[in-house]
Amino acid sequence: MDWIEVLGIALGAAAIAAAAIAIVRARRGRAFEPTAPAAEPTTPAPREPISRPAVEGEIDVETPGGLARIHFLTLGARDAKLPPIVLIHGLGGSIRHFADTIAPQLGADHHVVAFDRPGYGHSTRPSRGAASLSEQAAVLRQALARLEIERPVLVGHSFGGGVALAFALAYPETVSGVVLLAPAIYPFRMKPPLPDQTVDSPAARRMIAWTVGPMMARKNADMFLEAAFGPQSPPSDYETVGGGAFAARPSQIEATMEDGAILRPDLAAQSVRYGELAPPISILFGLADRIVTFEEHGPPLKAVAPHVELHTLEGVGHMLPFAAPDACVARIRAVAGSAAALKRWRG
Repeated sequence: MDWIEVLGIALGAAAIAAAAIAIVRARRGRAFEPTAPAAEPTTPAPREPISRPAVEGEIDVETPGGLARIHFLTLGARDAKLPPIVLIHGLGGSIRHFADTIAPQLGADHHVVAFDRPGYGHSTRPSRGAASLSEQAAVLRQALARLEIERPVLVGHSFGGGVALAFALAYPETVSGVVLLAPAIYPFRMKPPLPDQTVDSPAARRMIAWTVGPMMARKNADMFLEAAFGPQSPPSDYETVGGGAFAARPSQIEATMEDGAILRPDLAAQSVRYGELAPPISILFGLADRIVTFEEHGPPLKAVAPHVELHTLEGVGHMLPFAAPDACVARIRAVAGSAAALKRWRG
């Protein structure tokens, strides 16, 4: 069988899958699409139980591949005495990983901003130029400038930890501190039952995402949630309030696959510079994490950046904002408090 036949079979399968999806949509009233958060591209209103007034909005940011529309949530009043907090979600996530977990507590005494990274939630990603860790850090830098957010404490969860580190390496003078929650720091491989394969071809990623991707995401949802949340369980409203339904969107599936393809090489490239990290950095790991392990990521960073603080939680998995929100908030407040004290000392 030559490559033309293989391509024909693949395209035929894609066409059949697309037709099947169309039938399912028609029969189920697009039930497999996210119902809350709302389907693309509508932005939902902030949901309870956010305890303080929150504002959601969008800004356009330039990337090498064109404009990206970045969706954000803010809460808490600006206070010149305390650094703002910027929350960066992980692979397959959105601002809703923070909106009902750690953001309300932090908003009691800090100005808090959470972003949907390009291609996630209600943010868009151009066809090129917004995927690498350094490019996503540059997008974040522009977004913060547009919102007049200065010298924040960056908080990165999982893949967002890699983005936060890329930002701290590129713009160290603009950061008051960094808090990493179950972060991806060094190249690693997924543990079973998660697949450890990446799709390197942009054309293949797009075909998969916009044909069989949503159905595959629904079919494998329990497996992914078990790996991400275990040994804890996801909240019962994770699909809606927690933003889990975004994972079945073609646009987010495509972004997730692209991020997964660049993660290992990007972490390998930036890790050789970790000795240059200057801002205060505090890291929190769950010792029962089934995706990133403390042993793979914590001690190696400490060896090249001795000022890094490492903290662990027994029996806690990967989704720290859900499983251990108080511990996350305590780490963030500790770093923010130290930054505020240093600012006062410097006058």
